[in-house]
Amino acid sequence: MLEEGCPWDGSTCAAAAEAGHFGLLRWVRERGCCWDSRTSAAASGYGNLHILQWIAQEGCPFDEAACANAARNGRMDVLMWLRTQGYKWNEEIPAQAAQGGHLDILKWARLEGGCPWDKRTCSWAAHGGHLDILIWARENGCPWTESTVVNAVRCGHSHVVEWAVRNGCPFSPGMELSSYLQSIWAGTVFIEEEHEGEEDEVCCFP
Repeated sequence: MLEEGCPWDGSTCAAAAEAGHFGLLRWVRERGCCWDSRTSAAASGYGNLHILQWIAQEGCPFDEAACANAARNGRMDVLMWLRTQGYKWNEEIPAQAAQGGHLDILKWARLEGGCPWDKRTCSWAAHGGHLDILIWARENGCPWTESTVVNAVRCGHSHVVEWAVRNGCPFSPGMELSSYLQSIWAGTVFIEEEHEGEEDEVCCFP
């Protein structure tokens, strides 16, 4: 294909890293194929420390996506190594750990690493139906918004919806949540009727 002039770019290296093809990655690099932070992110998600260490040694660019991919895919060893090398992380790390259902990584990032978090952690936990993660996050002070309930509803996780609303998660009665919640807890949820031209009020369980 090279002899025929087939083009390649940074996505070639990223694809090789994502699939764990170390030999192929080295081969394309030896022939001048460029790479970028997509390669390090892909290698982190795949979880092959050998590849990750090699590309770091060879000067491959890294960004926050490397830690995020490791967190989402449950690669604790990779995430720990990335942190020992000084690679950055941010609020995306707990969110990705929650999305992937990896409570161990979430706990480590918060309790051992002091990684910041935001409302996305609860939102992604709800999206994946990971009630254990949502409970732990809330018990440890993670903020939430109506997006937590919205995600749980849209993904069909009624157990998460019920727990979230019963524990004070806000939701807007103007959204599709209203009829859904009323059908589950008929007579237990008070939702004010919408008035044309007025903004939705935020209702919570007592």
